Amino acid sequence: MVKNERKRQLYYTEGNTVRKVAAPLERPKRPESTPNSREASRRENRRSYRKADNLEMSLPYVAFLMVMVVMIVVSCVKYLDMNAQSSDNNAKIATLQAKLDTLVTKNDAMEYEIDGFIDVDYIINTAINELGMVVAGKDQVTFYDNTPSEYMNQLNDIPED
Repeated sequence: MVKNERKRQLYYTEGNTVRKVAAPLERPKRPESTPNSREASRRENRRSYRKADNLEMSLPYVAFLMVMVVMIVVSCVKYLDMNAQSSDNNAKIATLQAKLDTLVTKNDAMEYEIDGFIDVDYIINTAINELGMVVAGKDQVTFYDNTPSEYMNQLNDIPED
């Protein structure tokens, strides 16, 4: 607070006229130093700086930094390993997908080939001659019109054999 009052007295004057002129503050003079004393003080400053620097790098601090560096290196190695595994898995998935497509194509071709060997005329002939199937006549087939709700009324009972 005193410092602010001092600045105010030096640089601020109340009113529109100057009532008193404040004298500038005098700075304390440094004692004259010799070149040897300057060099000695510089050396002392360097020593104290080195001591302070050495104090900051204490053993626990260095140990902490080493643990952090090891953790970062392990994390990086683990990340690279997982990235490589992911790439391998993607390659395996692509290979298996290609195999699946090939097998689906072969399966479709085999099914088409099997369907080609089915002789419908032979099946009808065997059913009629050996199993006694009778082909339905036009008067035996009844067609029903579906209503929009697809509901159907039963007109007759279905005979049971």
